[in-house]
Amino acid sequence: MGRLTNQDKKIIDLLKENIHNIMEMTLKQESVRFKKQESFRPFFSSLTLREISSPGIMASDGAVMLVESDKKNRFARGELRIGSYDRGGSVDREVFAFVPDDYNSLALTRKIWFGMNEGMYEAVRDLNEKNTNSIGIPKKFHSFIHFSKEEAETYYSPPKTPKIDFKFWSRVLSRVSGLFISEEVINSYVVMSCCFEKRYFVNSEGACIVDGTHRINFTFKLSMRCEDNIVLGNSESLWFLDFNELPSEKELLQIAKNLTKELKDIMEAPVEKTGTYPVIVDGHNHGVIWHEAIGHSLEGGRQEENDDDDSEEENVSLTFKDKTGEQIAPKFITVFDDPTVPGYDGSYQYDEEGVRPQRVLLVENGVLRNYLHSRETAGKLGAKTGKTFNSNGHARVDATSLFEDPTPRMSNLFVRSEKKHSMSELKEMLFSECRKRGLKYGLLLESSLGGFVDFEGGYFHVFPKNVFRLYLNGRVERVRGVFIVSTPYQLLENIVATSDNIGVFRGECGAESGWVSTTASAPDAFIRSVEFGVIPRAAYPKCYPFLSKPPVK
Repeated sequence: MGRLTNQDKKIIDLLKENIHNIMEMTLKQESVRFKKQESFRPFFSSLTLREISSPGIMASDGAVMLVESDKKNRFARGELRIGSYDRGGSVDREVFAFVPDDYNSLALTRKIWFGMNEGMYEAVRDLNEKNTNSIGIPKKFHSFIHFSKEEAETYYSPPKTPKIDFKFWSRVLSRVSGLFISEEVINSYVVMSCCFEKRYFVNSEGACIVDGTHRINFTFKLSMRCEDNIVLGNSESLWFLDFNELPSEKELLQIAKNLTKELKDIMEAPVEKTGTYPVIVDGHNHGVIWHEAIGHSLEGGRQEENDDDDSEEENVSLTFKDKTGEQIAPKFITVFDDPTVPGYDGSYQYDEEGVRPQRVLLVENGVLRNYLHSRETAGKLGAKTGKTFNSNGHARVDATSLFEDPTPRMSNLFVRSEKKHSMSELKEMLFSECRKRGLKYGLLLESSLGGFVDFEGGYFHVFPKNVFRLYLNGRVERVRGVFIVSTPYQLLENIVATSDNIGVFRGECGAESGWVSTTASAPDAFIRSVEFGVIPRAAYPKCYPFLSKPPVK
């Protein structure tokens, strides 16, 4: 437990007082169930207050273009639920307020009061509508929103916001961005961006949490004009959780040099053809494949179609619905999601509903075991099965956004294998498959730019950064312009073996509840058959021919 300042205590007391007032709200309306006046009161409410500062520096062509200050933005969000834990009910989450810089208690209380007052009317209206729609139809078709009971947690670990030497980092980023100045580069920049968050959470069950996260990112981007005036780009992102581990200027300069050389190599490479190939994927791409192919589909709210406006998820994936206990992946693969591992980007002490997170075994030896849950999806699962289920602490939301609601999301996805081989053995497997299919080469994928999944279409894409042909005669040739396009079962059933080398992909994942930090940790893998599409030329940016020599001095 950390020490709370007097300001922290003042904020907590203010939030608790507002929770008390919310729980005393009463709205009398005609009851659909009893055909008489009924008094409605919340059975649960919560408030979250955040302090966010996002300082940053952007440099381009050897000069600082933008410096964002470390001024704090403060806002509060709340939710209230009408009905009961057992029967279910309705929820209103559209309660948010900007917080005065001096935390003026009256000003903040008035903002919360107004939002919750409006929320009561909306929640009761919605509950009456749900009651009306439930008359005369089986329980399994009811649209009540359920919510699990959880232990009220107390946790105080407020982070200390590090100080940033803007002058120092401005000089460093200016010099690094200057390395991109050349006749070939048409656009480039280097950005250092930070997100320093402090969170206060209280609810009507007695939970009280003060915590936060720090994350620093360096992003490099550059682009060059290729044939027919299309523009090709290259990029690199570095993520840090500890301000004391930031890279040196020498390391940043080397990254800039490597990116420039790499982009020149990519520009000279031929475009690969569409088709299916035997492939070796490094840990980055393998992790992203599991993130897109399985991870999103196992986020609890995606398991059932729900036309209700208050449904926790908008994008439904029925790919693995009711598949627990069934074989869905190779028997040598085990997958789990674990927010409790320290030092990973997706780690946290408590989720957005104040629940202590758990390591969730998703796939064990290829068999589907579990899903990622929030209190809402756990409650819904309990109502469906007649059993009691608890959240496993995976409710997450974009910390910088007012408008997204917490939903079950991945944190740190780990893919582990019992079938480990050296890279040379994986290559021999690839060559053997090539000979069997009469192919001259297979493909090697190194480093990933990420991916996305289309739930309605049932397919996903993964975009490798570096693609190489591995010829049977030992020659290696870089190619470009292709991406993985596949369905989960088609790709997973073709994973043959993995290596003894683990790669970690760090980044952010965007979905209904906004952008959240994630990692995917996986070994290199040999996949017997992977389908690739070619990025259409129309998708590339265009650049007019140069009318004069580009300035470089």
